[in-house]
Amino acid sequence: MAEQPPAPWGALVPEAPEPAASTVEKKTRSKQGCLVCRRRRVKCDNGRPGCDRCAKFDAECVYPEKKRFDAEAVSAALASRHKKTSGPSSPQILPEQLQSLGATPISSDRLESPRVPLSLAHLDADPRSLRHDGLDLDPTLIGFSSRLAPLNTEELMVPPLFTIDELMTFFRQTQMGSYYREPIEPPDFLRPVFPDPDDLRCFHHCVTYSFSICVTREEFNPWVQHIAPLFLFPSGDSPICAEAVKYAMLSTGAAHLSYLDHRDPVSPGDGSQWRVLSERYRAHTVRLLRQALRSEAEFLSDTFLGATSMLLIADVLSARIEWREIYRMVRDSVIRRGGLAVMLFGRNKSAPETPSSLRKYLVEGIAFLELMSAHIRRDVPLLMLGDLSWFDRLGELAIEDNMAETIEASFGVHRTIFHLALSTAIYIGRAARDRTNEYYLLSPSSSSAPKPLPPQTAESGQKVLLDLQAWRASILPGLAGHIDARTYTGSMAYWHACMILLLRDLEGRGREDERVQESAREAIRLGREAGDKAEFMMWPMMVASSVLLDPTLRSSARELFKTFQYQCCFEAEGTLRVIEEVWKRVDEGRDEEACGWSEVMLEMGMPLLLG
Repeated sequence: MAEQPPAPWGALVPEAPEPAASTVEKKTRSKQGCLVCRRRRVKCDNGRPGCDRCAKFDAECVYPEKKRFDAEAVSAALASRHKKTSGPSSPQILPEQLQSLGATPISSDRLESPRVPLSLAHLDADPRSLRHDGLDLDPTLIGFSSRLAPLNTEELMVPPLFTIDELMTFFRQTQMGSYYREPIEPPDFLRPVFPDPDDLRCFHHCVTYSFSICVTREEFNPWVQHIAPLFLFPSGDSPICAEAVKYAMLSTGAAHLSYLDHRDPVSPGDGSQWRVLSERYRAHTVRLLRQALRSEAEFLSDTFLGATSMLLIADVLSARIEWREIYRMVRDSVIRRGGLAVMLFGRNKSAPETPSSLRKYLVEGIAFLELMSAHIRRDVPLLMLGDLSWFDRLGELAIEDNMAETIEASFGVHRTIFHLALSTAIYIGRAARDRTNEYYLLSPSSSSAPKPLPPQTAESGQKVLLDLQAWRASILPGLAGHIDARTYTGSMAYWHACMILLLRDLEGRGREDERVQESAREAIRLGREAGDKAEFMMWPMMVASSVLLDPTLRSSARELFKTFQYQCCFEAEGTLRVIEEVWKRVDEGRDEEACGWSEVMLEMGMPLLLG
């Protein structure tokens, strides 16, 4: 009898094999290297007078001029970067740097200022009414102690004693493979910002380890670079949402720790301590976001989308089924702002705006969220309908920025296959709607075969199928040598998932069909090739596994999901539970609808958001 995996959140699971190391060579960019190596985004050995790489290629090796630390210049730059127009701003330096400059470290009185996060004890405090932007606020929702009366956003936004560069330097290249062997302790420069030990542990874990499993390329992590600073270095325009970002990060770190605690190979626990913390952090985040809905400045801010996106990551890792409220918040905010294209480039097409790196990353993340939620709900991705030329333009901007923020770097799939996965979702959603309308249900049929779809829907599906075949024949060969191994693996896995869906839904092929089985086998093989970078592979693995009939292939898929658990946590466990139920229903001979993975999700009460 097939082994049944445990339920999400805290149940013990058998030990899974160590995930295979990725064969993709990761290139890191040296912050202290020569100008040639930095421009080529490769590691420099810092050799003097010239590095080995420049000597090998007979290039002129030049190192950047080292500038003396200028506290006033740093202060002015930060004020400009974060749009602070009133009051003096503090230079972002470490305590030891302060002492070396003859300055006094931060006092204990300042550590009690409103910007310093409080422990969880304040989450259940009695609210007192405050005002911000014409809005009644709960001081307990934005980190105020009960002794404070007026809302002072300048006091609320006391900056921490470190820069984003220090944060990036410390948290760069921290991977889950080293968590049990060489765990990293929180750095001292974070302790003044997080005096509560649990808060410190959860934040540190989120930025160090949880963020590393949110992208497929870790040398540049937008979650550290763009999302974390929304509360660490806030602009002051949306204080409620900035606080929501903080608690969403704490919830993510606690959810991840909850899973890793009971997976500890030496002394496994039940993860209950971190699970409780994650639940409380999340509840607090949701209260903040609901409060932000009442303020247009908050609701229509990038920080609001950063907080909701961060909370959805926590929901994915913990296999939470109550993710749709947060998804609706994201969708409603985007619609109120005029759609994704307007968010990026403004309404004046003749003079488009230049989007910030933060906004580019947020929009691509929302596009991916819309794709996944559409496939899970078997509905049309409303935010991605119509002209998508802005999406291609976004890819051009990413290339201009040295591929820093791209679909490829973040999600491990090529932009062109993302287009096709989106077209597949649109067809599947429209076909599902057509099959439930009154005309389709009541129209007579001369045979027992399924009734044909309306011509327009069927033609759109045929076009997507032809586009998929053309992509593999014409576009994929041209990508050789231009994409890394993980992007190739992810793109092909998504291609096979789309083929399975179209062959079955459009052409009516059964699970036993050889073309369906061939794509399923290939997708599982590609899943194994992804190794320890399994992020965003859950959806194609779900589609492929749901059609497997051979017991040996099912066992292979089962083991694959167990290796994914290191990266995908409760999401992988929950997905495997759904797949096991699909296989059970197929073996019992139930009808096609009852054996569909999305139908099984609903009937099991597990409509998981797959990331």
